[in-house]
Amino acid sequence: MAEKFRVDAHYLYGYGAMLFHETNGGDNGNLHFMRSYVDNSCKSTDGYKGLMSQLKGPVDGYADALHNRLTNLMGVGYGTANELQHATWVYLEKEKENTHRMDDGSWYNAEDYAAFPFPESNPELKEPDAEIDWPAMFEQFGKDVKDIDFFISDLLGWQVHRELIVDLTGDWSDLAKAGQGLTNAGNAATTVSSTIATGLKTLDQQWDGAAAQACMDLVTKLYRAVDEEAALNRVVGRIYAKTADEVKKVAGELISTLNDVVKKVKSMLPDFWDGFWNMFTGSADKAYRKAAEYLCGNQELFTWARNLMNALRKLIDDVKNLIDALKKPIDEANKIKEDVDKVITEVKDKAELAGDLVELADPHGFVDVPTDQYHLPADPKADSR
Repeated sequence: MAEKFRVDAHYLYGYGAMLFHETNGGDNGNLHFMRSYVDNSCKSTDGYKGLMSQLKGPVDGYADALHNRLTNLMGVGYGTANELQHATWVYLEKEKENTHRMDDGSWYNAEDYAAFPFPESNPELKEPDAEIDWPAMFEQFGKDVKDIDFFISDLLGWQVHRELIVDLTGDWSDLAKAGQGLTNAGNAATTVSSTIATGLKTLDQQWDGAAAQACMDLVTKLYRAVDEEAALNRVVGRIYAKTADEVKKVAGELISTLNDVVKKVKSMLPDFWDGFWNMFTGSADKAYRKAAEYLCGNQELFTWARNLMNALRKLIDDVKNLIDALKKPIDEANKIKEDVDKVITEVKDKAELAGDLVELADPHGFVDVPTDQYHLPADPKADSR
């Protein structure tokens, strides 16, 4: 609908100040701080070992892709804020004495002491402190398996210690912390998006015309892109957290199922010196035969454990592929719910992510994300058509 030009220029300066704060107003700009937070809290660590090492590349790659997307949004926000404050002096016809071009192409704008004070947000981004309740007995269980690995691996025909213990090593709490960090970043993005959108409604009431309409269109795309980041990072954060939790559950199931059997086999096998002296009497051979019989009688438990670990490896592979895919959320949009359902199976978790998944299935925010700032048109006082 056509609008006659009108403006209260002091609102433009105030909105620009708020937009600086929400995006890239120095180190304290919210998106700027969010980007640093992701770099510091949502990447892999030295604790990514065993199966967890397969997620090191995807976790770092996703954080880098998010860094780049936030950098673009920061640039759009900063440039638009700067242009709006310049526009204030253009509309007040005091441009010559209050503005000039800087070497980087941006505007130096004098302070407008009559600027309307738009509310700003200060989302809290706490240092992630997530800890998974890793089974306290796992270290001793792993040691016991290692002590008899020469015997059980030879008898069962596969590398028991490597497949059941080594693959589970790693600090899975670090993955949970990275997930908590992304969830925190997602919630902060919701706050930032809402603040930009709410302020834009107020600005819209004070500025009409073609220049105003162009600004409204661009900033709407900006805050929708920020909101899309909120949904995406909450989903990825939950994937990290649930993956770490699933590994913990598998470790607990292995202990509860195999611990007694492992200890029994260990107690039946003679240690090195017993075996050395007893080999002359044949008692060591008898001990090995009895241990072998006992192990064979419980072989199905180890087969079950191996199948459980294979299922976990499939989960890790699915998570790896999904994280890689979500670096490009537009390409993943048409199958995101199907792929997330593969790695998050609990009804409660699916319900909590339902709204975000609906948002990501129609990724208009990512599709329409602006890559250039707002520019005041040649005729800033033209009516809109």
